Amino acid sequence: MAYNEQNQTFSLLKIPLHKDKDALKHLISLLQHRHCSSQLIQHITALHDEPQSSTIALVGSSIDGYLVRSDIVSFRLQHVQSIPTIYDIAMPCSWMPAMPTEIQGRLPAAGDLDSLLESTISIAIIQGPDQSSLDSIFTRLFEELNNKLNMPMTLTEPPVTRRICVVGGGYNYSFRADLFKGAAAVGVKLVIVDKPGHWVQLLEGNECEAFLPIDMTRDEGFSGRIVASCRASGLQFDGITTYADDLRVPTARAAQELGLPTDSPEALEICTSKDKFRQNFPIEGYPSLCVSSMAEFHARADELVPHFPFIIKPRNGANSAGVAKAETLAEAENLVEATIRSGSAALVEKYIDGPEVDIDFVFIDGEVAFCDITDEPPCTAELFGPEDAPASFIESKAIYPGMLPPSEHSVLRETALAALTKLGFKHGVFHMEARVIDSSMQWSRGKDERKLPYLEKKATEKEVQPRAMLIEINPRTQGHACTAAITSCYGIDFTLLQLLLCIEDTHRARLLSVPFTDLKNTCSIVECMITPREGVFHGENMFDDLRGRLPHLMERVVDEVIFYKDGDTVKDPSKRASWLAYFTVKSEEGREDAMRIGDDIRKNLRYEIV
Repeated sequence: MAYNEQNQTFSLLKIPLHKDKDALKHLISLLQHRHCSSQLIQHITALHDEPQSSTIALVGSSIDGYLVRSDIVSFRLQHVQSIPTIYDIAMPCSWMPAMPTEIQGRLPAAGDLDSLLESTISIAIIQGPDQSSLDSIFTRLFEELNNKLNMPMTLTEPPVTRRICVVGGGYNYSFRADLFKGAAAVGVKLVIVDKPGHWVQLLEGNECEAFLPIDMTRDEGFSGRIVASCRASGLQFDGITTYADDLRVPTARAAQELGLPTDSPEALEICTSKDKFRQNFPIEGYPSLCVSSMAEFHARADELVPHFPFIIKPRNGANSAGVAKAETLAEAENLVEATIRSGSAALVEKYIDGPEVDIDFVFIDGEVAFCDITDEPPCTAELFGPEDAPASFIESKAIYPGMLPPSEHSVLRETALAALTKLGFKHGVFHMEARVIDSSMQWSRGKDERKLPYLEKKATEKEVQPRAMLIEINPRTQGHACTAAITSCYGIDFTLLQLLLCIEDTHRARLLSVPFTDLKNTCSIVECMITPREGVFHGENMFDDLRGRLPHLMERVVDEVIFYKDGDTVKDPSKRASWLAYFTVKSEEGREDAMRIGDDIRKNLRYEIV
């Protein structure tokens, strides 16, 4: 087998160092000089004492250049099973000479080894009972590299070190770990703005260069406080961004005042205000209205009568909070009144029963560099939705990739593209939600004992062409759960791409927007566990417990989060639905396999709400 084929972007060398004690010592000395990880050095140190056969694989680029992302090998292969542990040894933005391949399979001279490490991005240590096993693992590693390192790993021009201000530190470290890791891998310095005492402050001088504490009250002076804090820091910034919806507009206004790249605050305001969004993107035959008082609602109620059922939602909301369905005028009146009483104007829209999807774009120079369309099965308030929690419109599942027909994916993609173009966006990462009107597919429930939701062809198709109704445009990455699914399914880091595009680093963003070559049978599913009832929670270690009992299930989980600790109070979900936990499953054996694994995990998790 050739390991440096003509169109291949990487080189993979197999070097049998394990039988040569002196060669191992020399390699360890070289790695120590390069300040490589202690885990790698300990692993290699132990090789000559272990009874197993072993060999070392070096991964490098087949093209000279500056490294696009220092952890590109481990990042792209992080969710692949049955391959060796991969250790990254290259520095961010470093010059990487193309790796020579003429010494494949033989012991290099001492000087050759030093030269080889200059062109090595990552090291994999392969161990097995015999030579045949080593060869099999090496071949498997090559096949995975060939599928997942399918983009140039180097740049012809050296990247310039940049500094980016991120407004809003996030929920906790696990939700922001990808941000810090990605920034470090591309040589970006991060400065975080948030309230005094925020947990990010503990990272100052390490994962983040600086922490700037400000009053985070969302008022008229908010953007001014961001600007004042950035200027007072004495630091020079190349970009500013945020991952929070309610911070997008003030962050954009701050960017304008600081002279940094930004989207139009007016366009962002349309995206974050549901009534302004619908005014700009009306759907023929699907009326909507926004009311701030019951008098206004009663004056316009006649407009609604021919078009029931309706969805009622707050003008500004997130995570489907306050969203409800009205089948009658009386129900609509009660829901509108409750929404207004909560302090928000109420948006009333005709309900669409077609399949719901998420559309995720990487948008560069006004073009779509990457697009994923994800299926969202019915929620608990809809037909064929889950029956284990009170009715609500909070998401319960997301399936990557979606399986609506290509023609409907095309309609969704073009509708989303037209909307971004109309709003004047040029660069960015966008998370959009939509439904398909007159789809040829519908959700149903399996007839076996699992009764898992699935998409099926409608018995009779309408003559009309399907249309897409955009529900909302979120001008930022998806939530943490979905970014993990995108990474596991496609190898794309949306969190990092948002950073790069806020400084208009379009070249690196394009390279890092390339999905894996072979996506056949790959499926990732985010399973959202909705709180079923109120009470006191017990089970904060439920994933670790299941990992101990049924490790074959949990080894397919690529991300997991529990929102409660033992003793926490779970509020009544019939008043406001929320998530208890979520986990992300990846399968390379197809959608049905991923669905079964997710279902098995749900059924075997142990927790109580009493």
